[in-house]
Amino acid sequence: MKLISIFLPYLGCKERCMFCNQQILNDVFVVPGKIQIRKRIEAAIRTLPENEKSEIAFFGCSFSSMDMSMQEEYLQIAEAYSDHVQGVRISAYPGSFPDEEIKLLKKYNVTTIEIGIESLSIGVLKAAGRRYNSEDVLNDISKLKANGFTVVGQLMLGLPGDTKRKFMNAIKELIKTDLDFIRLHPTLILKNSDLEVMYFEKRYEPITLEESLDWMMGAFELLEESQIPLIRVGLFPSKSLTRSSNVIAGPFHPSLGELLKGRIFRKRIEEKLNGDIPENSFLEIFVNPREVSQASGYKKENVIYFIKKFRFMQVKVTQNEEIKPSQVEIRISK
Repeated sequence: MKLISIFLPYLGCKERCMFCNQQILNDVFVVPGKIQIRKRIEAAIRTLPENEKSEIAFFGCSFSSMDMSMQEEYLQIAEAYSDHVQGVRISAYPGSFPDEEIKLLKKYNVTTIEIGIESLSIGVLKAAGRRYNSEDVLNDISKLKANGFTVVGQLMLGLPGDTKRKFMNAIKELIKTDLDFIRLHPTLILKNSDLEVMYFEKRYEPITLEESLDWMMGAFELLEESQIPLIRVGLFPSKSLTRSSNVIAGPFHPSLGELLKGRIFRKRIEEKLNGDIPENSFLEIFVNPREVSQASGYKKENVIYFIKKFRFMQVKVTQNEEIKPSQVEIRISK
């Protein structure tokens, strides 16, 4: 699915979330005018490959919390391109879906709703200043699915008061719903955010990159078993986000998804390394051709890891068409 993203920074937001800075996240400093939006959509449509499905996506805002007349203005812009896209996607704040809102979204062919869940722990939500509870979120998902929407849940990890146990409990609760997709975002301390103040006042310490990978690996295993796709980990590395001065602290990595996939393969490979392994032997890893880079790890870190830990003379990753995606086989030789 190709997304034609239109960023409407802070529109509909009742307050600014403690972790948020839309200017850094999306390189958008003002709300674009209607002419700019139309030009952006038309330019994107011209580049769409034939028969590729697409949605116009209104991001960076709490769309369903806007005044309904304002929502309708933006939805009418999108409606003008209904012959070129399959629908509309919006980002939304939990608890903002009364019946009249549902009617409006269905009228203008909104197909996908991304809910900023962030956490299901009441303590974490309270510490983050979020004005809803887990019941509100679960009711939203149920209501939206009953009305035919595709629902994406966005969950953060490492917010103030968060723990791996609370995070994993949230994953388990969301698996019980009819959620279609999940995004996971480790909490970063962005410049000019309330979280930055807490950090410098020593009232908050972010989780490390290794901790975030550990939490997400646990989540991935549960989601894979439940067949709920994890469609993104980490924030999109915009130009502003990748400037070191804009990320004060936290587990930022420009290729977090690639790093996570590599760690997942590392665990699968290591589980097959049973028994005594002779020193100075050779390890050959067989994977599907599409997953050679993942098995090798980000910048070949898995290859280096296995050589150092198990003292292999050489580690080689070999593609094999007969091996299914996500599967791995190994061979150890002298």
